[in-house]
Amino acid sequence: LRANIDDRLDGDDENRRLARLLRDVFCLRDSVFTPQMPRWLQKYAAFVCEYIEYEQQHLPQQLVLKAQAGEKGYSAFSSLEKTREETRGVRDVRVTNLVITLNKMAHFFSHQPTQSQSKCEKNTVLEQDSLKMFTLLDAKQLIQRLWFSAPNCLIAELRALIAKHCGAEHHIVVRIDAIRNDVAHFEPCDESALVKHRQYLLEFRQNLLRLAPQANA
Repeated sequence: LRANIDDRLDGDDENRRLARLLRDVFCLRDSVFTPQMPRWLQKYAAFVCEYIEYEQQHLPQQLVLKAQAGEKGYSAFSSLEKTREETRGVRDVRVTNLVITLNKMAHFFSHQPTQSQSKCEKNTVLEQDSLKMFTLLDAKQLIQRLWFSAPNCLIAELRALIAKHCGAEHHIVVRIDAIRNDVAHFEPCDESALVKHRQYLLEFRQNLLRLAPQANA
C-alpha cells in the first residue's frame, strides 16, 4: 500500500515494468483503467498482479511438498503437472476479483467532482494524484499532527491544564510552545532537530504515565 502512493518509487524502468505486467501478462488495458482512475490505483493493480504471478509460480511446488510430507488434506497434489493445472483456477479467480474491484473503483472515481467544480457536478476527470489512500508524513508533519493537532492530544491537553492552573509562564508551557513554534518554521533539512524535539515529547509523556494517582490531584 505504501509503495502505491510513494512517488519516490516512481521511475521510468519501474513504470514500464508495471505497465508491461498489466498489459502483456494480464491483458488489463484501457477497458479496465479509465481516465478517471488515479495513478496509484493502477500501481496497486500492478502490485496485486505481481503477487498473483509469484503465487502461480510457487504455489504448486509448495502443495506438492505438503503432499509428499503426508500432511492431511494435500494427498491430491502428488503430481506437479496436475497441481499446476489445478492452481491455474486460483489465478483466474484472483484476476476476476481484481477486475471486479477495479470496475467498482472506476465507477466511484467517475462520480467524484474535481476541486474546481461544485459537488453536484459529476463524471469529471480527476487529477492523477487526488484521493490517495493515505499520505506519507515527514517528521515535521508527524510532530504537528500527532503531538499538537490531533484530537485528545496528551501534550495539548497537558499544556492547557498547566496554563490554567499554573499560568502561561510555567516553564513546561513555555517549552511546549517553543517546540510548537520551532516545528512550524522548520525546513525538511532540519530533520535532526525535529527528532530531538520529538524525543523530548516522548520522554515527557513517559514521565507523566509513570506518575502515581494522588487523591484530590
